[in-house]
Amino acid sequence: MSKKLRLRSFLMRSGRFSRSSEAGHEIKSGNVEVDGTIVRNPEYSVRTSSVIKISGKELDIVPLTYVILNKQKGTICQKSSGEKTVYDVISRIQKIDQKTRNSLFTVGRLDRDTKGLLIVTNDGKLERMLTRKENHVIKTYEAGLKGTVSENDLETLKKGLGIADDDTGKTFIVRAITLKRLGEKTIEIGIDEGRKRQIKKMFEAAGNEVVSLKRTGIGKMRIEDVPFGKKQYVITDKKYLDSIISGKEKKG
Repeated sequence: MSKKLRLRSFLMRSGRFSRSSEAGHEIKSGNVEVDGTIVRNPEYSVRTSSVIKISGKELDIVPLTYVILNKQKGTICQKSSGEKTVYDVISRIQKIDQKTRNSLFTVGRLDRDTKGLLIVTNDGKLERMLTRKENHVIKTYEAGLKGTVSENDLETLKKGLGIADDDTGKTFIVRAITLKRLGEKTIEIGIDEGRKRQIKKMFEAAGNEVVSLKRTGIGKMRIEDVPFGKKQYVITDKKYLDSIISGKEKKG
């Protein structure tokens, strides 16, 4: 049975475009046909069995691909030719061909100086499931702080505090879903949304400063349980990924 997906997602799955904005521009320019009809809406719903053409040439889609990365500090999550990026790691994975590499994107982003768990995929449904706040998928981080964290600070983080959006300046109330003290200046914190620099801003609002940050969990998945070995990545499948995120992986 064919599955539904957005037209933009279909184009990205074709491996022809490396950026979502490029696929969107191609659609809006009137160059894309869906079953013989020009469609200009990137969010138009199509099926994997639909006949999609660009300038008369039919597109195929690449298989769904899932990679768990152990992101290193100093790399960015954007596709860039001039800076170190997580896609440099993807480009060295011989099992993934170039068309499939072009279709991949990160599920959310980690700052340049943040390391840890990061999922790279071409599955838009998974991306939406993991990133939408209403789904309450907790992302867990280990934060190293400049100053000592008091019990009052922890209470403030639990109750919620206001942080400003970098782009709009609008203030949002955010709070820690989980908190665990690992040391006087080290805290494990879980959040269920991912605003830009959210954790750093939360501790700044509480009168402290983050000096190191590592994502250690996504849902029930923990970085120490992912079999990276000496590699920075693990290629997996949807069933396994779902199982470890939900905590339903069968042991032994």
